[in-house]
Amino acid sequence: MHFVYHHKASTSSRRSSNLNVFGSEKPFFHRIPEASDLPCESYFDKNRWSLWGLLDKRLPMKLDALVFDVSCDSIRKRHYFPKEPLSHQEAKFPLAFARNVYKDYQFIEAELAAIYAPQNLYCYSIDSDANKKFKSRMHALSNCFDNVFIAPKEFSLNSDGHDMDLAHLACLEILRKDKSWKYVALLQNHDAVIKTNGELVQIYTWFNGSNDVGTEQLQYHLINTSIDWSFKALNLFKDSSKNTNQNITFTKGYNHCSLSRAAVDYIFDELNLATLVNNLNTKTYGIDEILIPTLNADDSVGLPGGFTRKCLDSGTSYHILTRNEIWNSAKGGCPSWRYRHSVCLIGVAFLSKIETWPAMFANKVYPKFDYGGYECMRERLFNRTYSANRLLPTEFLKEESYTMHLPVRYNRERQKSSFSVDTFNCNNVN
Repeated sequence: MHFVYHHKASTSSRRSSNLNVFGSEKPFFHRIPEASDLPCESYFDKNRWSLWGLLDKRLPMKLDALVFDVSCDSIRKRHYFPKEPLSHQEAKFPLAFARNVYKDYQFIEAELAAIYAPQNLYCYSIDSDANKKFKSRMHALSNCFDNVFIAPKEFSLNSDGHDMDLAHLACLEILRKDKSWKYVALLQNHDAVIKTNGELVQIYTWFNGSNDVGTEQLQYHLINTSIDWSFKALNLFKDSSKNTNQNITFTKGYNHCSLSRAAVDYIFDELNLATLVNNLNTKTYGIDEILIPTLNADDSVGLPGGFTRKCLDSGTSYHILTRNEIWNSAKGGCPSWRYRHSVCLIGVAFLSKIETWPAMFANKVYPKFDYGGYECMRERLFNRTYSANRLLPTEFLKEESYTMHLPVRYNRERQKSSFSVDTFNCNNVN
């Protein structure tokens, strides 16, 4: 299937005034040839297919075994990359993305196209154990765009979490050289965007400087309890007067998250993370799920846009909105009936419900399980982005899902002069 979308004049002056004119370069969408005959629209209709019927519609693909050209001309023929911001709001609110990668180059390239905007910045940290062809393709991709970067150092990444934080920090160090972006999303290889760039901008605008970081009680077998974890021993603050004998208070969360620009600047300008990261990088599993959640939730660290231990200690937790995944323990089970590292694999069986998720990204899209479902999802996202009659982000999204998100509400309320953390209501109310 060769699908080309031709932009038409909008019947709504309100929508057309929000979009730049594309001129002679018309937005286009190409599915990967193997997915050309998929009846994608029908997969989004929950009344059209039974779950069992959809399980037979998977399109497994080994993307890295395919032969294709990665010249800039070929990349731009495979995907449409806009040369101007699509709205005034997006132009004024650039975003950044830091992603750790190791395989499935064509998925990475397609993800870049799905979320690409010329005002945004994108950085990739490459696993040192990735094969040479994948690495060369990633560097070729970066060379085609002024706003796409590759971290200069490679890290040995694995599912235990080793060096994941270092890889993200390497990208953040590159990204913060540009002063324009407002938020950054930290992502992993098989995370797939499920919101348009305009929708992401609206969500982050509603976040209003709040970080979106997982917050759970830490199981202390994940850290070495014989280490001195005091601010002084960690030399945590660049202002040495703050390096007291107080111990850092650990929090568990997720490696994926969203950080405000102020939070990232604070991490690099005010904190020394070398000893903390090195000490956390010694255990065996889940070590990448501690650093950012701890910095975000320890009140004494003072991360801008952060959360509070008060809610965590009272037994409150929340599901972050940066990324959604379905664990094997989730109610309702796994629509695809397939898991990787206990997380349900996303495919065509998800398509009828994935647009209802408030999350910005979905995990796991695993091409050798089902790439067809991803292609359908990507095409749907393209049409939401470029259709002349598209819904505005404020029409498509449910505002309360974001403005009443617990960390957003916390940061909004603590800006009031009368705020007291002791009286803050930690219950989720949305």
